[in-house]
Amino acid sequence: MDIIDVKRKEFREDKIFGNNKEIMSAFNVILGVTGSISAYKACDIISGLNSNSINVKVVMTENAKRFITEETLAVLSHNKVYSDTNRDLDGKVSHIELAKWANLMIIAPCTANTIAKLEARFCDNFLLSVAMAMPLSNGVKNIIAPAMNPNMWAKCAKSTFSGWKLIDPVFGMAACGDIGVGKLESPRKIVQIVLKELGRKIDA
Repeated sequence: MDIIDVKRKEFREDKIFGNNKEIMSAFNVILGVTGSISAYKACDIISGLNSNSINVKVVMTENAKRFITEETLAVLSHNKVYSDTNRDLDGKVSHIELAKWANLMIIAPCTANTIAKLEARFCDNFLLSVAMAMPLSNGVKNIIAPAMNPNMWAKCAKSTFSGWKLIDPVFGMAACGDIGVGKLESPRKIVQIVLKELGRKIDA
């Protein structure tokens, strides 16, 4: 093995493991987490993707931190968690670099506020900036999985979701006690849809 091969091997190992112990995978997914009571279900989504050898990096909004901690998501994903207050990426333009790194971005749970801002092409937080930087021509649709009150979903359902694959919310009781369509789809189903979008065999 010559010195060039050694350097290539070191580079691959650093990319795969680094200080974060990234999971060895041909696929990289960004999981966006927004300020919904369903944010805790991101834990099961991460675990489901990891168990299928998908490397996950989490980008969360500041409101999401009211429901789940950065530390929890970092431990489960084996990667740094990014947010408005934690966006440094070795001095690089972090939202662009993350978008280049990912094969797919999924926002789950996705609130009404985030859907409205995606529709209007707003970039007033780090998650939205990453979403805007995701390419449209890589053959894989990016995904949103809404979670909200049924009355709020009745209005958001009229959105175009341009450039995004929609995982429809399901019928059930919302956190506020209202009953109707608005609950986040099950983490298991969400993981299956992500794997299918990536062209992966579904193991779980």
